[in-house]
Amino acid sequence: MPDSDHTKRRWGFDVHSVALVLAAAAPFVPAAWQFMQQGVPDYLFTGDGAILELRTLHASRGEQLLGAYSRFIWNHPGPLFFYLALPVYEAFGERGPALNLFMLLVNLAVAIAIVLTARRLRGNDFAWLVAGLLAIFELIALPFVRTGEWNPVSPMLPLVLLSFLTARLALGAYTMLPACALIASGIVQTHVGYLPEVLALTGLAAAWTAVRFATAPPSAPPARPSRAVAIITVLVLVLCWALPVYESATNRPGNLRLLVDFFSTPNESPPAWDVVFTTLFTHLTALPVAVARAFHPSLAMPGPMLSEAIAILEIVFVVAAGTWAWRRRDATLGVLAGIALAETLAAIAAVRGIRGDVIVYLVWWVTVPGFMTTTTAAAWLVPEPPRWHGLVAPAVGTGLVALALASPGAREAAFRPREPLAEQFASDVERALRSRNVEAVVIRIASFDAWPIAAGVILHLDKRRIPFYVEPSWAFMFGKSLVDPGGERPRLLFGSRGLAEQARTDALLLPVAAAEEIVAYFEEANALEMHRIRQPLKITTFAEMDRDPNVAVDGEIPVDGTSWDSSRSAIFRSNSSSLTVTVPGGDVRVNGLYASVDGDDVYTVRCAESGLSWDLGGERPEERLIGMQVRRVFSDRLAGCETVTIAPKSGDGSYSIAEIGFLR
Repeated sequence: MPDSDHTKRRWGFDVHSVALVLAAAAPFVPAAWQFMQQGVPDYLFTGDGAILELRTLHASRGEQLLGAYSRFIWNHPGPLFFYLALPVYEAFGERGPALNLFMLLVNLAVAIAIVLTARRLRGNDFAWLVAGLLAIFELIALPFVRTGEWNPVSPMLPLVLLSFLTARLALGAYTMLPACALIASGIVQTHVGYLPEVLALTGLAAAWTAVRFATAPPSAPPARPSRAVAIITVLVLVLCWALPVYESATNRPGNLRLLVDFFSTPNESPPAWDVVFTTLFTHLTALPVAVARAFHPSLAMPGPMLSEAIAILEIVFVVAAGTWAWRRRDATLGVLAGIALAETLAAIAAVRGIRGDVIVYLVWWVTVPGFMTTTTAAAWLVPEPPRWHGLVAPAVGTGLVALALASPGAREAAFRPREPLAEQFASDVERALRSRNVEAVVIRIASFDAWPIAAGVILHLDKRRIPFYVEPSWAFMFGKSLVDPGGERPRLLFGSRGLAEQARTDALLLPVAAAEEIVAYFEEANALEMHRIRQPLKITTFAEMDRDPNVAVDGEIPVDGTSWDSSRSAIFRSNSSSLTVTVPGGDVRVNGLYASVDGDDVYTVRCAESGLSWDLGGERPEERLIGMQVRRVFSDRLAGCETVTIAPKSGDGSYSIAEIGFLR
């Protein structure tokens, strides 16, 4: 019986409860069967999967204080996902697909909780309809959600559960407070993009509770949360947020400060409103379209106009349901309609607030408000008190579950595909490092498109306990515990075609491994210093430069990744800027040049005497890096030059140089 009638009724596992649990669990059977057949395979993740596994590995050492990385060079708020996944990850031998098994177990428990909460809200008939719709959502609309460990995806079903628990909380079930605090914390810590939805649910629960207190007769005031519930809720929040708060208190600036600064900065180029509403309409209709495709799998996806019509109809339907609930004093239907509308409005604000492009994975979660609008429609179809025949709703729910299980989505792989080339690449790197018997290497990602395989290699080396460090500019992705503390160490460079082309003439780079277009090279410690010509250079001319250009010949090379406009750099104002220096003469044999320049640009080095020129930096966008980077070129013809001129060629319009010199 729903909370609005008897909030203190015990759960009780009668026949209906068992049947509903089985219906909620059925969509997870195919993925569970895959794990039963294959076990948890031991293979190497790359890309984001590798980063998530690496952070879980760091959690096993108590070193993980923050959430997953963001493309905006900060981290999501907290590490709750990694510490919750840790027992499963360790139980299965620190294997990447154990994270998928963890998500299968989490989402299975979440799905059962959603269906049983629906029963508490509005009875058995509503619970059966929710079970059927949930199966369609999990196996047809978004089949990758069941075991997806990727942080833009993993909070989706927990957000559905939080929506249902919020409904119970708004109706006076204060015992839901600790669970809401735990789930909301986990969602926001895993991906901060869900914050508008969590705030909308929190605000609705508070507003609904305030209305209940304001409208209750003085003779029968609503119950208040018990002291025990309040204490447990506070303890849950303290435990969930202790590590992120500690990180922010011990670092300047801390990650929470970076988040506040980022989101408090005005969004100067938000997505256009037509993009916002197209995104909203497309995702609001995901579940209704999936229901239609359950009956007709070959049904084409609706075009923009049809999606818009369906979405608007959903919103109108929810408003009508809310109006009906207000007139009939149907509190459960009213709060469900309120949640659906609040989440839809929050989705509009969240999509409008996206910085940069509206990438598809950033907005998958907008299907959750669509799920809530559809379940609100189901709640309206199920009146209070129930007047349906006892077999109608179970038959409909069971039928939807069966259709979902028959769909291709039920057979989708439960974990990422294996990448044999990446595994061989990582093994080759490991073997090369062991053969050189180096104390530790510093890993440098020389072109951005090499980072997914580099992440797999870093994970592999960490699990094999081979000491290494990463450059400071990659701390946001790989963690501060791996950052190079300084000192002279050999380097391991990962790159793509541009690095391979450079290596053909770069005597300091020794080949290590290759996989398709990704390559790895080894560079001895002090290689640059050993070949660097220390003879002072003289600036002959310069044009259109800010700051003293002599900083470029003072002999000091900043650490790669240093900000392009730091005090150690001279600024080129435009593509017409240039700096000309003398080439060392005498008995010194010059056959190379190096320059510390902004890694996001391409620079040209010209020899006036021969007319020859060489480019420094990657022509392709994926070969460009953030901050100052040392670029090199080797050519015996440099010895015939009396002067060389370096000038910007192309890039983002912000050019700088921190040092230029020659190599023997």
